Amino acid sequence: MADQVKLQKEKSPLSGWFMIIPWAAMIIFAFHSITHMVGAGDTWVAMACGRHFLNHGVDTVEPFSAYSHKAGPTQQDIEKWPQPAKWLAETVGLKTVRAIHPTGWINQNWLTHVIFYKLATWLGSEENPHYNALVYWKIAVYILTIICVYYIGRIMKVNPPLAAAFACFALFVGRTFFDVRPAGFSNLLTAVFILILTIATYRNILYIWLLVPLAVFWGNVHGGYIYLFIMLVPYFGLNFITSFFKNKFVSIGPRGLKHTFAAGMVSFIAVAVFNPYHLTNFTHTFIISISKQAAQWRTVNEWHPAFEWDNPVGTSFTFLVFLFMFIGLLACWLLSYTLRPKLKQAPRSEMLRQKKYFSLFSKTIAAIATVFVFWTILSSFSLLSIHPASLAFAAGLALILLFSAYWGTYFVYLTVPLTMIALFTANPDTGHPGYMGRYLYPLFILPGFVILSFIAERINPEKKLDPIKLLHAAVAAAASFLLMLWIVDIDSSKFADYSQLLALKRVFRPRYEHNISINYSYLSPGLYIVNSLAVAAYLIKDILVSLYRFEPAPPTKLPRQTEYTPPRIDLALVAIAALTIYMAIRSRRFIPLAAIAACPFMAMFLEQAVRAFSAARNFHLNNRYIESAMPQYLKKTLAVTGAVIVVGLGTFWSLKFKHIYLDPWPTDRHFTSVFMRMTASDAKPFYACEFIRKNNLSGKMFNYWTEGGFIAWGQDPDPKTGKTPLQLFMDGRAQAAYQRPAYNEWARISYGGPIAARLIQRADLNNSELSKEDYEKIGAWINSQLKKHNVWVVLMPKKEFDKQFVRGLWHNPDWEVVFFNREQRLFVDITTKKGRDLKRKVRNEEAHFPDQYHRNLIVGHNLLYFDGTKEAKERGYKMAVDAFNENPCYTSIRSILYAGRFEYLQSKAAKLLENFANDFSENEEEYYHKDGYFLQSQAATNAYSFLRSVAARNNNKSLASLYSKRIEEVFEKSKTCVNSKRW
Repeated sequence: MADQVKLQKEKSPLSGWFMIIPWAAMIIFAFHSITHMVGAGDTWVAMACGRHFLNHGVDTVEPFSAYSHKAGPTQQDIEKWPQPAKWLAETVGLKTVRAIHPTGWINQNWLTHVIFYKLATWLGSEENPHYNALVYWKIAVYILTIICVYYIGRIMKVNPPLAAAFACFALFVGRTFFDVRPAGFSNLLTAVFILILTIATYRNILYIWLLVPLAVFWGNVHGGYIYLFIMLVPYFGLNFITSFFKNKFVSIGPRGLKHTFAAGMVSFIAVAVFNPYHLTNFTHTFIISISKQAAQWRTVNEWHPAFEWDNPVGTSFTFLVFLFMFIGLLACWLLSYTLRPKLKQAPRSEMLRQKKYFSLFSKTIAAIATVFVFWTILSSFSLLSIHPASLAFAAGLALILLFSAYWGTYFVYLTVPLTMIALFTANPDTGHPGYMGRYLYPLFILPGFVILSFIAERINPEKKLDPIKLLHAAVAAAASFLLMLWIVDIDSSKFADYSQLLALKRVFRPRYEHNISINYSYLSPGLYIVNSLAVAAYLIKDILVSLYRFEPAPPTKLPRQTEYTPPRIDLALVAIAALTIYMAIRSRRFIPLAAIAACPFMAMFLEQAVRAFSAARNFHLNNRYIESAMPQYLKKTLAVTGAVIVVGLGTFWSLKFKHIYLDPWPTDRHFTSVFMRMTASDAKPFYACEFIRKNNLSGKMFNYWTEGGFIAWGQDPDPKTGKTPLQLFMDGRAQAAYQRPAYNEWARISYGGPIAARLIQRADLNNSELSKEDYEKIGAWINSQLKKHNVWVVLMPKKEFDKQFVRGLWHNPDWEVVFFNREQRLFVDITTKKGRDLKRKVRNEEAHFPDQYHRNLIVGHNLLYFDGTKEAKERGYKMAVDAFNENPCYTSIRSILYAGRFEYLQSKAAKLLENFANDFSENEEEYYHKDGYFLQSQAATNAYSFLRSVAARNNNKSLASLYSKRIEEVFEKSKTCVNSKRW
């Protein structure tokens, strides 16, 4: 019995205590996956919806906007339906139709919205929600996701560390798309769905019934539930086909097909029954997916193709690397089935023929694996252009190194002409800066040769790496490198100073490295170190082997190892993974799903291909069709390497998390929680909404569409109806709440209409800017459109301040700013009674402000700019000073600078700015380590600029030069500070 247990353990290498490392890696990668900063456009509308549903129930009456869907269907709606639908509606009655197929506001994410709101108020309160609770939700979701991905691989008998490694990779690939919104549930439930299919396929088909509760939950938390039903079709169909070929394919058989069909149908019915929208939950999905309007909504960036490199949503960099790996592993896995000997007992001639056959296909697999590994490594370091010629040159380099390591050392000299041709065909003058990364290829020759030689030696001891072979590879690498330095002009200097070699720059930045911050400052030194380590590894390899060698165990009579049986192909599950990848290629929002669905199968491809090669090799060498046990030295090497990687990444990411999410936050003094930083929510109109609330503003407003959800959240809804007093024009719910014409109208007005298009086109042709008169014309058109819609309030964020809409409104006399800060401007139409009353209250200090800072800032600004009396301006200046002292920033210093225009305030303003500038210079390091440093630095650069102009007027050139220098220093330091707080 003990011998059998020992044999069983031998079949699962790297298990037992070693699993501490993979589990630690999964936890670390799960935490790392949630650290990316993604704007919270959908999060705030989720909070508003969750509050509404808890207080007023789930219905189709939209409470936040004047232009959203209206609840129905009404009799007028039914009249527009096709005749069969009209007949059915008349037969069952309008009340029944509304019950089973309601129309209007269809919120398929309603349960997620309730969960978000309950989490935030449960850990906080309704008055003061604990927003970090949503960060905890995100952590929990992706820890559960990585565990599910891991167990998918384990159920398919993938070695535990390998399953863990690819589970980590799945979250790494999708990281830039993970945000705090309902789609997070779809990411998790995709993993749960495939886990259920895997358990049902490999353990017991009755587990397929877990799809019913999964579908019900998924159908209420996110519209992505439709993925479950889409993928059940190929799962059922391919299992039906493979049921006729059970010897070659995994199949659930006739019994499994019956249960799958039944579970799918029950799931479909359950999703309709246990959902507040019933049948509409399905029809709405198709309306937003395949209708005429759906095509228009899909212009949103997240629906664009994965390889649209300049897309600002997420990054497909890691997905490209993932795709290289998937295709390479799939090809090697499929080819590995050709390695199986057709006859175990045969005449010598037949056995020799089979051996040649094995040799041919194993070499083919080795060539494919080497090429894809090389592509993966080069693309990972952004040194591979996605161009046929670049792919061909990289593949050629990989194959030359493989041939030189296994077949003949002299092949390595082919790398010299190859690298030169690669460089000459990538002339930077043709639009390929940095020679498309090919100038660093010589630095891959020596380490690539050494690694492939070590592998070749393990496969065939006769291919031993000796000093002469190493010397040939070193000579080829050096020749390629020196020729490159001599011939190629990379930095416009041809390396006249060879000390530049120590800091060879990465001057190539491929298109796919978009929307992601990667620092390769130490790439060339790192490659020099790798080359040195390659030589060192050869010199000390015998010492390393002796260190890792174990004493042989005492001889024991073990049961004869069972013959290797090639696993059957699971066509259904592999097809689901491939289809999900195709979905991601078509639409980048599915990149996380593709990684989650495919990574377990990539681990399976790798393991099964290695096992198949090992067994076939043993058959042809030792006449035993069995797998080789993993050598002890390799186990220890992998253990040490894994531990180093886990500790290194864990330490690095922990320190980075502290620096970004826990240390002082430079761009705000108040909204500094982890959630606020992670979602850039400090820019949201917290104070503007408080101003709206305190002054009981109601009616219709015009807003920036992605801010609409927060404005809904920031208001006090009517306790009876749930409607917000100030109704939105548009928000980020898109087709869930609006018809396409409503969005088109918002877009037309926010752009400035046809008059703005005409004036902008004219300015572009003349290479000029829009004039004041142009903005007045745009403002007049916008004013007419807003009056047409009875809009009297406009709230716009900072990023729109310089756009034609805000500037046009600014130049229109009918509109005036009554509230502002560094993030928002709130305009009102002063031709309306509400607008006039609010303007009067603000001017007379009768309005309610969020806090004393905003009162001083806004009232002081109004007194300085709009009141002509000296007394009013002096009082305005005092209020502006109070605002500035409380919150020194770009917005508060503007009033101080404006006050300096008046003779009786000039000396006071100059003295204040001088004192502030001196204080900032003396205590900058202290301010650097406090919240809001960037805001203070902006105020300081404005103060320095003012003082520089004073020094220039006084002809004090040295002092003016000193202030110029300080402006540059503070600007660079603040820029570095802000850039270091991005992840």
